[in-house]
Amino acid sequence: MLPKISIKTRVLAGFSAVALLVVLSSLFGFLYILSAENTVQQIVSSARKRQMIMTAENKWKSIISDIDNILLTRQSVGVKKKLDLTTDSFIKDMEILINSLSTEDLESTGELYDFGKKLKDIVAGFSRDVELGRWSRAQYTRHNELASLQRRFEERMDSFHLIFQKEAEEALEQSRRIMNAMRVFWVLAAAAIILLSVFSNLSTSRNIILPISKLIKTSKTIESGDLSCRVEMPRGDEFEILANSFNSMTDRLQNLIHTLEGEIAERKKAETALRKSEERYRNIFENAIDGIFQSTIEGRFIDVNPSMITILGYKSKEDLFQNCTDITKQLYVFPEEREKYVAEILQHGKVIDRELQLFRKDSQKIWVSLSSRLVNDDVGKPAYLEGFLSDITERKKLSEQLYQSQKMEAIGRLAGGIAHDFNNILTIIVGYGDLLLMENFSEENKNAIEQMLEAGNKGKRLTGHLLAFSRKQMIKPKVVNANTLIKKEHEMLARILGEDIKTELILEKNLGKIRVDETQFEQVVLNIAVNARDAMPKGGKMIIETQNMRFERAKEEEKVWIAPGNYVLISFSDNGIGMDQYVKEHIFEPFFTTKEKDKGTGLGLSTVYGVVKQNDGYISVNSELEKGSTFKLYFPRIDDETPEDKDSVENERAVIKNASVLLAEDDPGVRKITKEMLVSLGYDVLTADNGEEAISVFSRRKDEIDILLTDIIMPIMGGKELAEELLKRKKTLKIVYFSGYTENNVLEQKIMEKNFKYLQKPFSIKELYEALN
Repeated sequence: MLPKISIKTRVLAGFSAVALLVVLSSLFGFLYILSAENTVQQIVSSARKRQMIMTAENKWKSIISDIDNILLTRQSVGVKKKLDLTTDSFIKDMEILINSLSTEDLESTGELYDFGKKLKDIVAGFSRDVELGRWSRAQYTRHNELASLQRRFEERMDSFHLIFQKEAEEALEQSRRIMNAMRVFWVLAAAAIILLSVFSNLSTSRNIILPISKLIKTSKTIESGDLSCRVEMPRGDEFEILANSFNSMTDRLQNLIHTLEGEIAERKKAETALRKSEERYRNIFENAIDGIFQSTIEGRFIDVNPSMITILGYKSKEDLFQNCTDITKQLYVFPEEREKYVAEILQHGKVIDRELQLFRKDSQKIWVSLSSRLVNDDVGKPAYLEGFLSDITERKKLSEQLYQSQKMEAIGRLAGGIAHDFNNILTIIVGYGDLLLMENFSEENKNAIEQMLEAGNKGKRLTGHLLAFSRKQMIKPKVVNANTLIKKEHEMLARILGEDIKTELILEKNLGKIRVDETQFEQVVLNIAVNARDAMPKGGKMIIETQNMRFERAKEEEKVWIAPGNYVLISFSDNGIGMDQYVKEHIFEPFFTTKEKDKGTGLGLSTVYGVVKQNDGYISVNSELEKGSTFKLYFPRIDDETPEDKDSVENERAVIKNASVLLAEDDPGVRKITKEMLVSLGYDVLTADNGEEAISVFSRRKDEIDILLTDIIMPIMGGKELAEELLKRKKTLKIVYFSGYTENNVLEQKIMEKNFKYLQKPFSIKELYEALN
């Protein structure tokens, strides 16, 4: 039987039990508070570490952003100083982070120390490349070495985030376990301390669990993407510090995101601008008229634009790369030119406007103008060649045509000058020969004089050819139908060409008219026919064809450029032995001939050339060995026909007998023989060696002078100007011109329109008499 327990005892026991329970509850509460504080410290520590990680990541992104901006803007000034400051700040932050870690946080911290050193070395190398302008090497460092280091950095930072997140979660889990243990203890405790337990639990929930739950809830809200959420905890304890740190990290994260969004937007703009710039330059490259290329120094193409492919005659870039594997051997007409070009560009770094010949794919030769430069690699060694290539084949043809035209013009001037001087000499020879024939010599002496005169006449015909080539003959052009003239010459051609050569006419019915000198036209037909006959020693066929032609723009015909307009084409074709390129280039030059000695003078085709040019026409020749030749003559077509002047009539002035002649001639020898010839004809003669002297003589003896006999070309004052001046003083004065040549077709036309007499040097006494009467 148990002893009764007094109320006091029970009360004491109750109080003791309550006290014991209170003590035990306090002890457990104290232990729980210690654990909660430890958990809070762990969370705060994790938060601080995560903040340091975010700071390091921000510094890293700042370094990457600075490097990308440097590459984008090609900024090289102050790069090292700027990057060193940012890199040192980043390494300092990393060292702080490393010092805050323990062996429990990471298995090894040695990699982080090496990471900072590696980053500093890479940034130093990048700065050095940028300052030296080695942008390709800098790009390589950015996109390879730095990118590789960045991946390691991101992997290590991700592992940190996971570790610190795990630490926070473990601390929270530990807090939950302690709280559950406390709940079990309170359930088993006496009912007397339930209120105390409830109060303790409520107090614990209010002071620890609720703030932690609030932090967890806010963390999940932020994790979902709502960065505007903040923790409100005005407690003045560690939870408030944790809340402030948590809010500060959220603010920084939000600012960082805004900054990154702005940087991303700017980077996108820069990338868009860069892409447009690349597209623009690619468009220039693809659509350039000139060829653009890149090639190795050894002789292989790296890249070409479409114009380069077209110039070289290939179908595509693949076709060019596949079939042209050795530029020197496959493209260069003269491979040594490639060797000189490479040597020069390696020495000087560039080549400007180098003209050379290349082969197209079809083996056709073209002339090109090449300008290129040498491109070095990052270490300054020759890497490849790049440049421009222009097709100047047409320009070369025009240059050759200009050279040929200038050469023919120079030869013409020389031939005209020689003919003029030679005509003066022949005038003296023929004049004295005529005078000698009038003397009473023996038959033997007369034969000798006649032989001398015959030689003089041959010389006259020779100078006539030279004058025709130099376009300094006196001509009488008329508007005529070429078909009519050709038909007129047809029968004579049959006799000249012989029975073994057939002549065929293909004449256009409604052929336009042309303005030519008929005698010269007949001479052209005759000379070409004779040339065709000599080209067909075994017989053959010659075709003469006429045709109306119209050119809207300048046309090239066998290296001859014909101006736009309406023309009458007269072509002469034979199936003879033809000509090679050398003969074609020299065929129109005076005295050039392929015939044997004493079988040709070489003046026939040069005369044809001069006549065509003098009548404002064009001439071209196409010929191949053993296939024959074709001469094409283009004369301007006369669409608006004007009535032709009637043939010159004799001067209506009566024949003047016992007249007085004023002779104006600058050559002393010609002046002397002409005076003697005039005296032998019964004329009184006054002489002057130039126009001004002739005016002076005329002023003194105007009434005595009936005829002016003047050379057209004289120094100081020409014959035409002299005649015009004297006609003003005496309108009945008869004018007779004579000359070895005349230079101006307009001058010749004015002379003929005024119906003045003209005497061609050299002349006989008979021709002089007929001209004066």
